[in-house]
Amino acid sequence: MHAGIFTGKRPVHLSDIEKRDKEITAYKNTLSAQQKENENKRTEAGKRLSAAIAAREKDENTLKTLRAGNADAADITRQEFRLLQAELREYGFRTEIAGYDALRLHTESRMLFADADSLRISPREARSLIEQAEKRQKDAQNADKKAADMLAEYERRKGILDTRLSELEKNGGAALAVLDAQQARLLGQQTRNDRAISEARNKLSSVTESLNTARNALTRAEQQLTQQKNTPDGKTIVSPEKFPGRSSTNHSIVVSGDPRFAGTIKITTSAVIDNRANLNYLLTHSGLDYKRNILNDRNPVVTEDVEGDKKIYNAEVAEWDKLRQRLLDARNKITSAESAVNSARNNLSARTNEQKHANDALNALLKEKENIRNQLAGINQKIAEEKRKQDELKATKDAINFTTEFLKSVSEKYGAKAEQLAREMAGQAKGKKIRNVEEALKTYEKYRADINKKINAKDRAAIAAALESVKLSDISSNLNRFSRGLGYAGKFTSLADWITEFGKAVRTENWRPLFVKTEAIIAGNAATALVALVFSILTGSALGIIGYGLLMAVTGALIDESLVEKANKFWGI
Repeated sequence: MHAGIFTGKRPVHLSDIEKRDKEITAYKNTLSAQQKENENKRTEAGKRLSAAIAAREKDENTLKTLRAGNADAADITRQEFRLLQAELREYGFRTEIAGYDALRLHTESRMLFADADSLRISPREARSLIEQAEKRQKDAQNADKKAADMLAEYERRKGILDTRLSELEKNGGAALAVLDAQQARLLGQQTRNDRAISEARNKLSSVTESLNTARNALTRAEQQLTQQKNTPDGKTIVSPEKFPGRSSTNHSIVVSGDPRFAGTIKITTSAVIDNRANLNYLLTHSGLDYKRNILNDRNPVVTEDVEGDKKIYNAEVAEWDKLRQRLLDARNKITSAESAVNSARNNLSARTNEQKHANDALNALLKEKENIRNQLAGINQKIAEEKRKQDELKATKDAINFTTEFLKSVSEKYGAKAEQLAREMAGQAKGKKIRNVEEALKTYEKYRADINKKINAKDRAAIAAALESVKLSDISSNLNRFSRGLGYAGKFTSLADWITEFGKAVRTENWRPLFVKTEAIIAGNAATALVALVFSILTGSALGIIGYGLLMAVTGALIDESLVEKANKFWGI
């Protein structure tokens, strides 16, 4: 909103002043709110800058420690990259603060322009305010240049960081470290984009205000032109045929030379322009030329009263000169007003284009913001996936260690042969499916008599009791770890039912329901799932060596006949 100084003579009504005061107050309130928001953002940026400085100093110290301790070259490279990121982040916040400082100066300039637009102040006071505003605007432009130079330097440093990132990727840096670097880069872009959007919105607001000011200036210029054209002489300049230009003067002419005509002559001289051709001639020639050439009145003396005739002729010439000067003044005012209108229209056109460019720039930044958001979402998803893979890898390593420790515990609890049997069962189960119910029953029946020689009724009751006393929560937890350790990724259902069926089978010697239940609860009939289940029960139960042998024999029948035979050998059968 720039000052519009009205130099015409149109009276300014109180309602116009009050209306303008309200407009200026509302506009300055908006600017004050923007200034406060800008200061709050600068304060927050200052806090982020302090945190960035602390983070950068910490990264510097970490790098010094790594170098002093002769750390692995890859670790030093990654830390050097982190330090570059920290330095770039710090410089980015400094750039952001420079931008806020420039915005503050722009806002202060617009406030001064608004004050200059008041109808309550004199043209001199308005000009003084405009000069102050223009000086502040120049300071803002210098601040803009500083911020732009800093932004260019930021982009240069970002290019170096991007190059280092490419080198890190090329040299086989850790996938997660690369993703973290890409995330940091996008977060930096997001910060810059947010600041640029804020600046673009302020720019759009500023140019919109300039556009409104240009519209108001055009309106005032058109009103001034209309006023000039609507004056009596202005109407004659526009249309002499419709509004003829007139001038008349009463004279008292004293004649004293010739006694015959001595005395006073009272006359009225008049001049009228009522067509375009005569108007154009009068404006470009003198009153005397007009009288001689247009009115064809070349002889000033027409009677014996030479003195009187000459004075009357001169008075008539003066009347035409008087009309000519008035019309010249009116034409000049109209020409000046038309020039002001053309200038205002050109300014309005420029401000309209400026607003379009500002709006296009803002839309481009908003599109970039959405693109960055989508890229960040993709990077965050990849980071989450990479972390999930690392967690799975760690969990798998833990599960393998857990399975290894279990096998060692089998050796300690049941002997080396028991451990060997468990290892062979785990090995043979890989890649196999459990046998169907009929095959499993046929195999078990083949060895039933031998197995029963080692187990009496008391043993069966003890085995069933041990199975019934297991904690399902422990079984479930161990089952997940054994499944991962053995490479099984399926799900289990009805664990309690399976353990119950096993207990019943031990007591009744009817194994069919157990084999049917096994097929039902193991997804895909994976043999490794059955081994994981059996290992979990062994870990969470108080089965003795006889119970161990029976459990392994029954499990072997569902996997491979050779395992049942080895279970019998474990018993010494």
